[in-house]
Amino acid sequence: MQTQERRDNTRASFSTEVTFQISASIAADAAEMLHTGSGTASDVSESGLCLLTHDEVQEDQILRVNLPLPGVQVHTPTLAIVKWVRPHNDGYKVGMMFVV
Repeated sequence: MQTQERRDNTRASFSTEVTFQISASIAADAAEMLHTGSGTASDVSESGLCLLTHDEVQEDQILRVNLPLPGVQVHTPTLAIVKWVRPHNDGYKVGMMFVV
């Protein structure tokens, strides 16, 4: 059985360690972050990314993901909303859409 690709944008084969802060929900003020976590960002596109993490997150939470810039010691804080969460190994695989 074939599954149909639902992505609108091409994803880059990319993997990097990131940190993030979790807000209470989509209705929460983005400045009011409640929890800090870490994980691996991969499959990045202009609309979102996949996050592998051991930290529990919920659909509709807003995360401030600190993405590193290649070649410099700077991280770019980027807001993203959790679209889906699936168990993965001993953690979670999280689909995220950038909120810009």
